Amino acid sequence: MSYDRADWHTDTCAEKGLPEENAATHIAAYVRWCIQRNLIAEEFAREDSEALDQVRKGELSAAKYFDEYMDWKFGEWNLNDVGNQFTSAYYDSYLADLGIFFPNVVYGEWESIDFDRLASFLDAKFNEFKNGNLKVATRKRKSWWRFW
Repeated sequence: MSYDRADWHTDTCAEKGLPEENAATHIAAYVRWCIQRNLIAEEFAREDSEALDQVRKGELSAAKYFDEYMDWKFGEWNLNDVGNQFTSAYYDSYLADLGIFFPNVVYGEWESIDFDRLASFLDAKFNEFKNGNLKVATRKRKSWWRFW
């Protein structure tokens, strides 16, 4: 299952007159946090260990990693069990929270992100999740068979 893909957001960037790469900013920021918190799947941790270390050290931006190593796609295959449990529970709310608390992350330039502030926010959400207190946004979804 895909959590998010940058190509799902390129039309919005075009409508806003923004560079196409800005479609990936919010996803790359979340991926960076996952990398720094060791929530990445073992397969990626083994195969991309050098690149992941560069992201952790700030030598490679998560935006570049997301583009070059993840092909602009973020899904359950990228995360370990704990990462998937949290992301499944929280990612829709992450998107909503960004609009409220971190609007510059949504379609913003990678360099404009205050990642430390975002990471602290995500750490708090992760702690709420671990303690069973995470309040998430719920979207009313139509049944797959309802198309009218």
